[in-house]
Amino acid sequence: MRTGEKGRTSGATTRDAHAILERLVGAEVVARALQRLPTDERQVYEGATSVSWIDCDVVEHVYEAIAAEAGRDVPSLQAEVMRAGVERTVHSLWRILLRFTSDNALVTRTPLFYRKVFDKGEMVSRVVERGRAEIEMRGFPEMSDFHLRGLMVGIQCVLEAAGRRDVRMRPQRTREGARIDATWSW
Repeated sequence: MRTGEKGRTSGATTRDAHAILERLVGAEVVARALQRLPTDERQVYEGATSVSWIDCDVVEHVYEAIAAEAGRDVPSLQAEVMRAGVERTVHSLWRILLRFTSDNALVTRTPLFYRKVFDKGEMVSRVVERGRAEIEMRGFPEMSDFHLRGLMVGIQCVLEAAGRRDVRMRPQRTREGARIDATWSW
């Protein structure tokens, strides 16, 4: 993972989210919103590929522009996009397999998710007791609330797809990034 530079997010996940945004609010709304962005940011975003990395700030600005154009608030739009993305990923057979996966297996694999989405910092996670995990982001203290919220929604959606209920994420900022206390029931 990179250190000392701005955080970037995966072009692959950005492109997937873009398709979901177009489906949710309409391609015309997304196109008008992108015109609100500075030219350099719009070009970076529109030029994203499955192997590129995009400054986290650019993706956040895109969501802000789309939410404003669609008359939506950013947190609910972001959550809806995240939920649709996770749903598509774990659809059918994966959902069945997830239901037989232990809490420990689910939680200890969250760092893999993190590495696919961000190229800065690291995530460390562990189950501390039945129905409770500690998830820590290190080396990315400037991670915005937008991206922290996106991570929490993604983790919550996977836990819910695996049959966990009443999933709660309680973040706390740290010098290195953030610590999340995650709880759930069956």
